Amino acid sequence: MKIAVIETPEIFNIGNAFINQGGRILVENTFAREHQITYLKSMESGNLALSNHSEPFCEYSCQILEAADLIIVFGGSCLNRYAIRQFDYLKILHQPKILLGAGFYENIKNEFEIYGNIVNEFDLIFTRDEKTYALLSGGGNLKNVIDSIDLSFWLQHEQYRLMSEAPKRAYFVLNLDSPEKAETMRRIFKERKEENPIISWNNSTRVENIFNSDWSKTYRSFIGDGWEDYLKFYGAASEVLTNRLHTFAACMAMDTPCRILFDKANYGRYMFLLKAFPNLSPDPVYQKKDFEKARKRLFKYQDNAQRILHNFFK
Repeated sequence: MKIAVIETPEIFNIGNAFINQGGRILVENTFAREHQITYLKSMESGNLALSNHSEPFCEYSCQILEAADLIIVFGGSCLNRYAIRQFDYLKILHQPKILLGAGFYENIKNEFEIYGNIVNEFDLIFTRDEKTYALLSGGGNLKNVIDSIDLSFWLQHEQYRLMSEAPKRAYFVLNLDSPEKAETMRRIFKERKEENPIISWNNSTRVENIFNSDWSKTYRSFIGDGWEDYLKFYGAASEVLTNRLHTFAACMAMDTPCRILFDKANYGRYMFLLKAFPNLSPDPVYQKKDFEKARKRLFKYQDNAQRILHNFFK
């Protein structure tokens, strides 16, 4: 069987790369080795997706998709206004389709108006949070919508568990959205200046801007070449403080102590973390023992996803 897998674009955020790697673990652990799996990426990025002249896939990708026996789409915050043309293109293909780890991006009400009919376009949809599941499944009434987890949680796999055994080094990592978090960053650096802090930047497409900024002139910075660089960098840190969802998931995979900052009054996109941490809070530094408990909570979703995918082809 030929399987075409559409990964989420990584150009703007290394977190999407963690989603893709987790998705690959799920796909390759679920489907037998005799299947031919081809990984593709949409050409859409940012506002390009809103252009009437943009094409979601190159000619080569279109040929792979049209010849596939099964199409799998990796989710993340994929139900957004930027991915409209990708999903419009998939409507014309009649092969079985599966959407894994799907969630809304920023404005759930508006995005649901766009994607409310997507349940009729995919044979199976695995959602990553309770809100997305409730909306797409009609309160649990549609059987092809499955309550599941974000694909980055599949990084909790043996191959990454081995990497996490490396000794921690004496550096503290700060990984926050910028510039809106600038004052928070300055305050934290002042409080923890003796801990050898390093800023990690998730967007390597703007390297020149970063190194010309006041931040890089004042503080040490880290920009990796790819997801493995970031995973190893976070894995060796003594602690990471972040407000990025998938940085937290990566730290969990590596058993790196991590604190995640968010507004307690509004979980928003942080909602999918509740699957692993029902009492999620921005106050504690989560440790290895917390991550071990979280992995046990996630196991039932992982086991269920693989079972359903196996049965889909019986």
